[in-house]
Amino acid sequence: MIRIITILFLSTSPLLACDFFSDWTLRVPNAEESLKIESLKFYIQELNSNRLHIDKSFYRRKSNFRKLFGFSFSGADLSAWLNSRIKVFKMGPTGKYIAYFHDGMVVLGKDFFTLPKVEQALVLIHEARHADGREFTHSKCPEGFPYVSLRSPKIPLENTEACDDRVDGSYGFGAAFLFEIYAFGLYQTGEERFVLGLYNSEIARIVIPESNHF
Repeated sequence: MIRIITILFLSTSPLLACDFFSDWTLRVPNAEESLKIESLKFYIQELNSNRLHIDKSFYRRKSNFRKLFGFSFSGADLSAWLNSRIKVFKMGPTGKYIAYFHDGMVVLGKDFFTLPKVEQALVLIHEARHADGREFTHSKCPEGFPYVSLRSPKIPLENTEACDDRVDGSYGFGAAFLFEIYAFGLYQTGEERFVLGLYNSEIARIVIPESNHF
């Protein structure tokens, strides 16, 4: 009875961070989920930049991966970058988000594994960037923000902390990753437009007032 009352208090109290309540409801991934996580890790590890599929001058002009990550695009190096930031995976409620990061832990929501592998990898990169400091938390999307969320189009983004006011935040890192996927043709048949749509969606979330960051 005491435990039930405590849970009810934590879930309704506006004074306590949601992490208090979520810690009660998180769980270790089951066998099937663990296999899917390992499959995703293998997918990322095997990404390679052997052959460019776009014009070289266009690639040099648009690629930001090395500038942001500090190394050239490589599945092995990207895996090491992720592993240095994400120490453990848990499953649990994530609200309106697909996943969230907290203190070396990424909590995956119930819909995470319904995403294509490339989008799952994008989510991990997005969350891992949050490990680099509180300065990389999101800013509010401005009044009149015209874009919609690809995953939750009915949720309004304006005045919601779902944008970045810097090019080296989670959305900038996500866009840099997706451009490499596009440039080296590392997508499934029929996924090219999907990858470009994800890329444009990431770029759209970077809102720097009175600045042309492109």
